[in-house]
Amino acid sequence: MTEHSTSTCIKGTAGCVTDTPLRTEIDILNSTFCLWSKGDSSYSSRHASWDLERHIDEELLLDKLQCNLTGADFTQIRRDVRRARRLLLNWQLSEAFELVHRIECALGDSPSSVARRMRAETNVLRAMGATLQDDSLRALHFALMVLRNNEISPGARSAASAVCRFAHWRLRDFDSFHSVPRNRPTVILSKRHAMAAVINLCVDAALELEQLRLSAAKRLALDALEVAQTVCKSNDWLPALPASIVAQVLYEQGSLDEAEACIRGRLRVINTSGVLECASRAYQVLARIAIHRGQDVFAASILKEAEELGERRGWARLTAMSMCETVDLLLRHGRIKDAQLSAARLDRFVTSRASGTDSDVQSYRRIAYAQLVHMSGESGDAVESFRQLHQEAVRNHDLYSALRLAVQLAASLDLVGESDEADGLILRALRRGCFAGLYQVFVDAGREIDSLLARAYDHALLPGTALRQFVPYIGSLVALRQTKSSGRRVARATVPPSEGLSVRQCDILTMVGRGLSNKRIAQVLTIAPETVKSHVKRIFIKLEVNTRAEAVSQAGTQGLLRGGKYWT
Repeated sequence: MTEHSTSTCIKGTAGCVTDTPLRTEIDILNSTFCLWSKGDSSYSSRHASWDLERHIDEELLLDKLQCNLTGADFTQIRRDVRRARRLLLNWQLSEAFELVHRIECALGDSPSSVARRMRAETNVLRAMGATLQDDSLRALHFALMVLRNNEISPGARSAASAVCRFAHWRLRDFDSFHSVPRNRPTVILSKRHAMAAVINLCVDAALELEQLRLSAAKRLALDALEVAQTVCKSNDWLPALPASIVAQVLYEQGSLDEAEACIRGRLRVINTSGVLECASRAYQVLARIAIHRGQDVFAASILKEAEELGERRGWARLTAMSMCETVDLLLRHGRIKDAQLSAARLDRFVTSRASGTDSDVQSYRRIAYAQLVHMSGESGDAVESFRQLHQEAVRNHDLYSALRLAVQLAASLDLVGESDEADGLILRALRRGCFAGLYQVFVDAGREIDSLLARAYDHALLPGTALRQFVPYIGSLVALRQTKSSGRRVARATVPPSEGLSVRQCDILTMVGRGLSNKRIAQVLTIAPETVKSHVKRIFIKLEVNTRAEAVSQAGTQGLLRGGKYWT
């Protein structure tokens, strides 16, 4: 066989290692290599012209041999990658990571070019899993590995870029955040590209909200919601993410009914397959709306559900947020001892389970204790705590959180007699709030802010002051505070118990909202568990709901949840 025919035969060879023609060509290659390695210069010189070609052909042949030896089916591998992605999005993390590990093992002896492309896909999956678990550092590590690989698909690159921007935003590394390359917006053709586009838009919207640019935040979130709804079903988790940001903006603008409508129907999908950022915003907004309306039992049940979801998913931030909001709810009703117990429980959680490097979790604990100290009369310590938290928020470029902390700091300063500093701080906060269109940050504050707003209003009325343009805004806040204090905005029962639920069913539903099981409710009411189960079924039928959370939510809107001994 001539040299030319040998090369041609190698190029066209296909089959398993047991094929006779393939073995012949391998023997020829081996003998050729032996002659060259023993120093046969005449042979080497005759065939120097096709040395490089022979080397490339050997690599291709070895790649085919390795593929056949491992039995790797790349069609099946691609199918497994898509299945692993679905498992991740359905929160079946253990099965997804196990499948990713099997894919990576199958790629161990595969052709190098194919292996690099498929390994980029598995790194994207690992980055997505780390993001779902709220591990931004780990997610950033895998996403950067993908972006350093030049042999990746456009879908993998867009997904890795979105994860990088999200992780940099969460880590407050804005220099790296703005340096991540972004593709020019194009027509969305697949759900994978839509997911990356929605995440990018939502990160931008969240950043605009932090900078107190509420109009831009709302517009970006609505754009993300439109993209998500074009490629997703109504019960998918992706539209719920931008919807939660829209709800937060609407709430801060004072549009409580519209904010509730954005997320009320999405609570079930948020519970089953939502992401942390979505769940945190949705539950916080719903709880604050319920508190504003005087539905404290409903607010407590929402925060309890959020805490259980955080523990079930391993989301320390969500658990800490719900505990912190519970402390604030108890303090609003003067239940200092119960608030102390909740704060101590939050402290134990942060110490034992939460990551020590998560600044948000630590901040929730510090805010809870600062509020507790403030209500206990030790305003000097509260001033120092709120001052440090406010400065940290400013350093992190989170002006939204800084504004909320500034209002609490001003109230603490006023209590310790630092009226001048308190007035200056509240005037700056009002100026920012007016330009941003914020209302609820002042309406939700404690009773101590009433005197601060009254003095700010009188100061703005003075002739020649630069605050004259803020008089209508401050006046509306004073009126909202007075309306809230008088209780005229408190929503109560719109459906009498005789036309809706019975007294016993209202009692059972109230305890369901407290998180009690059927067995525990039966013990409290001294009835059989089967009777409780029967009552719950009738409640579902009357309220036209399917789950306990939906029943409590619907009853809270209608004012059917009862106070009294079951709440205390």
